[in-house]
Amino acid sequence: KYGAIIVVIIFATFTTFLFLNQQEEDFKKELHFITNTYLERNKQRVKEETDEVYNFIVSERTTAEKKLKEQIKNRVYEAHDIATNIFNHESKPDIDGNLHSSEHIFNSIKYALGPIRFNNGRGYFFIDDIKGNKVLHPIKSLEGKNLLEFKDSNGYQFVKNIVKTIQNKTETFDSYYWYKGTDTSKSYEKISFYKYFEPFNVAIATGEYIDDFENDLKIKLINRIQNVKIGQNGYIFVASTDGVVLSHLNKDFIGTNRINVKNPNGKYIL
Repeated sequence: KYGAIIVVIIFATFTTFLFLNQQEEDFKKELHFITNTYLERNKQRVKEETDEVYNFIVSERTTAEKKLKEQIKNRVYEAHDIATNIFNHESKPDIDGNLHSSEHIFNSIKYALGPIRFNNGRGYFFIDDIKGNKVLHPIKSLEGKNLLEFKDSNGYQFVKNIVKTIQNKTETFDSYYWYKGTDTSKSYEKISFYKYFEPFNVAIATGEYIDDFENDLKIKLINRIQNVKIGQNGYIFVASTDGVVLSHLNKDFIGTNRINVKNPNGKYIL
């Protein structure tokens, strides 16, 4: 009497079990698919953001020397304009009809340009005459000295190029090694720009140390990267080749060496 009912119940139970099992398998597959799709999309997004930052760094590094040259050239042009305005103004008779001496006018130019500093205080103007004498320099012990035969650490006599610029009444870039401040124990590569100043037959110039400029550029890039966010919680970090963290969302990590740090799965982070 109950045999048929029992068979139906068993069949229904078995069918339900198969159905639920299939549903669970489908759910697992769908979850796996969604998870993988999410991970792949996020991997792609992280890659795109990282590539964008990398390309920005490459672009900035590629154009760095050009920007540096533009920067120092503009500075010299500004100084040249200041010197020209002073010369034009001081060359006119005063209210009593008296004319200033050439020495007075030149000193006025020196007094105007001498104190000017830029690039975080390390940038300054200097002036050389046609004989190779330093007539303006922040290291006062150098003023009045003839450096025509001076050689940098590579043997390059760059003062002769300054003299040549004056002789040709032109302007030019130059690269040589020079000291930082009063420390003469070590010299650093420097790019300079000289521009002829006709009224006194001299060259007005300035320069910038390569390592200082690159350090400023590095700080600029790190600050830019520090503000890059990926979604709500994602970020980009930067580390040197020896494992020192240069940029990170967690500022406590910056400056620390994490080359031996592992994630919970035992894999090295860097």
